[in-house]
Amino acid sequence: MSALRDAIVLHLQADSNVIILATGGIFPGLPTKDVSYPFVTVTTQSAPKPERAFRGDGTVASEIVFEGAEYLVKAIDQSTSPKVVSDINTALRVSLDGAAISMTGYELVNLIFAGEVQYDALSNGITYQHEGGIYQIWATKT
Repeated sequence: MSALRDAIVLHLQADSNVIILATGGIFPGLPTKDVSYPFVTVTTQSAPKPERAFRGDGTVASEIVFEGAEYLVKAIDQSTSPKVVSDINTALRVSLDGAAISMTGYELVNLIFAGEVQYDALSNGITYQHEGGIYQIWATKT
């Protein structure tokens, strides 16, 4: 698992406003089969990749300015109404957009909201609501 995604998950798991609403939990990736709703998932949208700048000192590693990634952070509820996931999404955005999160092995450059995601799905006669956002994160290795 990416340290960047870990940091987002741990930040949300420590946010009481998100925990109160996402009673099923906050997970890196999809949760186990036996899960209660609503819950939050943090999945990779665009894996961490290095951003480089030529500095002329001859080492490739020193040319990495920061690493950037995008994560889909969304609530999922088993319901015909989108209200619960909408409320969780609001709490997610307040918690993450511009947050000063800490992470192992990195120093945060920025964490920003980049766009909404909202849809419903029907599976075996059950309606699932999905709502959240894409978050861009940039960090330098320490």
